[in-house]
Amino acid sequence: MIGLEAKNLDFSEEISSETINILQDRINKSNSLYEKNINNIKYN
Repeated sequence: MIGLEAKNLDFSEEISSETINILQDRINKSNSLYEKNINNIKYN
């Protein structure tokens, strides 16, 4: 099994706050859809 050590990773640029906001928005939408699907399964 191949492992990666953090010290060997080189992040040439920082993640911008805009990127973080976009990812957070996608996560929130994904979670919302997941919860809706679970509720549909429970009550249908």
